[in-house]
Amino acid sequence: MAAGNSGADLGQKPAEDEGEPITLFRRPLETLYYLGRCAGASVTFAASWFFSHPITIYLLAPAVAAHVALKQTGYGAILTAEIDAWALYALWWIGLGILSSIGFGSGMHSGLLFLFPHILKVALAAEVCDGVNFDARTDAWYSSEPFHCIEGGEGGEGDWAGPAGDGPGFWVVYKKVIVTAMLWGVGTAIGEVPPYFVSYAATGADQAAAAIPDVEEGLKSDNLIKRTFARMLALMLWMIRRCGFLGVLVLASYPNFAFDLCGVVCGYFHMPFWKFFGATLLGKGLFKVNGQVLFFVALFQRSSRERLMDFLEGVLPNSLPWLQLDEPPARAIHRFVNAQIGEFERKVVKQAADHRGDPTWWWQDIDLRPRAVVAWARGLWPNSVSALWNTIVFLSVSYFAVSCIDSVAQDYKQRLGRRLRARDEAKSERDARSQGNVAGTYGD
Repeated sequence: MAAGNSGADLGQKPAEDEGEPITLFRRPLETLYYLGRCAGASVTFAASWFFSHPITIYLLAPAVAAHVALKQTGYGAILTAEIDAWALYALWWIGLGILSSIGFGSGMHSGLLFLFPHILKVALAAEVCDGVNFDARTDAWYSSEPFHCIEGGEGGEGDWAGPAGDGPGFWVVYKKVIVTAMLWGVGTAIGEVPPYFVSYAATGADQAAAAIPDVEEGLKSDNLIKRTFARMLALMLWMIRRCGFLGVLVLASYPNFAFDLCGVVCGYFHMPFWKFFGATLLGKGLFKVNGQVLFFVALFQRSSRERLMDFLEGVLPNSLPWLQLDEPPARAIHRFVNAQIGEFERKVVKQAADHRGDPTWWWQDIDLRPRAVVAWARGLWPNSVSALWNTIVFLSVSYFAVSCIDSVAQDYKQRLGRRLRARDEAKSERDARSQGNVAGTYGD
């Protein structure tokens, strides 16, 4: 009740106070209150839309009910178990994709942490099993099991320390991992929706003109971060306004670390949602992941990797004047790549052995002691060009995100105030009308 009363008090402030800007830094509690009210209303609307949609009513609900009935009665046990396995697997990889792109540039790099190592695991297991006769779905959060060759194969079940042949061909490995990569790509597309909606909502506020900084002023700024942000924004503005769907498709079809800005710009110009999301889904879930899978399968699959390295040795010079090496650069790259893949293979073998001896979950190894927490915090400091770039993007987009939050909260506060005033005016009119009718009755 206290929350409700405070909300009513906030909404019933005098009209002149509604124009006062509320910001996350000056009035954080009030800003977060109105932001929460707006988010709650949006979630309620979305849930109502989803559960009342004909597809949900006539397709999804009967399918879920039939699946639950089959599981309870025991009929089709193999089919329902397969459906459950694929549902969990899809949830895992789509969730990792969302984590990779959500958060205005601060998302977890699940491609580097999970997808690309998964492709390497599949390529190595294919060499050991001399085929793809293993279930790759065991590589998920609910299973720490290594891949097992279903019909034997070199190395035996899960024994990756044995000798491995060249394994299956390039396209066999590609087909084994492409579904996983596309699920991850769909997740990355879904993760781009929040910046779009935040920006879309912010442009409904009176302060929407301040949501996107002046590009011309930013390009002339002496601040490197502000100038870099303005250049990226100017390029996206040009592509989106000039090319529309195709512009978003191009921006989403390659590893674009600043794609959050694309969602922000599309929302700012009120591009239709399905136009934005369709282009993002095609770019990230189809074109980009296919390019990434082609590259990493070629790098991780032994025969294609050897051909790629032979090609590099043929085109690169035998020496570079500014780089002192004991061997040609291409051969050094070849040796380095093979050493890294070999190290990863030994790590996988060790993890499989550790799992057999002590099958614990990953969160059971988290160390919350002060020294361990300090070491973890130091590891967050950018120590490479890639990490520094990600930090710049995060700071730039966070600045815009804060301005959007302020605008959304301010707009929702003003809408609540207008709604309350309209209700009070209607009540006053009804009271005046009732008093007039009573006065007329006594007059007669």
